[in-house]
Amino acid sequence: MKSAIVVGGSGGIGRAIVSQLSELNYEIFTMDKKKPEKLFSKENFFKVNLLNEKSIVTAISKIKKRATNLYSLIYTAGIGGDFRTITNVPTSEWDEVIGVNLKGVYICMRETLNDF
Repeated sequence: MKSAIVVGGSGGIGRAIVSQLSELNYEIFTMDKKKPEKLFSKENFFKVNLLNEKSIVTAISKIKKRATNLYSLIYTAGIGGDFRTITNVPTSEWDEVIGVNLKGVYICMRETLNDF
């Protein structure tokens, strides 16, 4: 059985991907800040803070110990904040966008691939 990690799999596009993977009989490891309302039969949930490297590293380490055949990492998490001019976006908000949308992807990829 193939396994997949879906980051941001609790809602939106991520949830739709989890649903499709479930239909394809994947073992699914969902990483998100909130647990979905209902888990699929072969879905495992890991609560993570994508702005916290230790949170990501810990979750992926646990997943890699449990996954039978890790086949893919799908990163659907993303934030954008309110639409406004750059002069009105505080640096702290921009840091969060970069943290989730770029640094989070990097850490997830690095930790997933470091044993291959």
